Amino acid sequence: MGNKTNIEENSSLLPNELQDFSNITNFSDDALIRLHNHYKRISSLQTDDGVIDYAEFSEIICRDNNMTKRIFNAIDINRDGVINFREFIKYLSIFTNGGEDDKINLSFKLFSDHKTKLINENDMILMLLDIVSVDNSNFVKSFFGKEEICMIVKETFK
Repeated sequence: MGNKTNIEENSSLLPNELQDFSNITNFSDDALIRLHNHYKRISSLQTDDGVIDYAEFSEIICRDNNMTKRIFNAIDINRDGVINFREFIKYLSIFTNGGEDDKINLSFKLFSDHKTKLINENDMILMLLDIVSVDNSNFVKSFFGKEEICMIVKETFK
């Protein structure tokens, strides 16, 4: 219990904010406080402005590619070019504790064009190539090169 008090004392979240964030996620107050502290570290990597911009986001996940941009855009719900704490915890809550429909909707957001709301062949190919490029062990690449990925996607879209 003493640890909880110590965590709350080190939090910059107000009690009403904790309640609000708890209502929109499945996270405990302790988890929200820890996530907020982590969020503050990320949001100050390049500019201490209280939000995570794309440069900070790509720095923290050590990637700057099409998939990284899509993940960032899926988290940036209000499309203002930055991720605020509410968007950050909503994404994490869906990713870690979300129901099947929530996860399907999130996946669709990642793979669909945000303007047309459609998934097209070329975007899917680029996405899968980005995903395969993350495999540092080259295990996946040994089975799926660009030609195989293109063939699979083209067959899927028939």
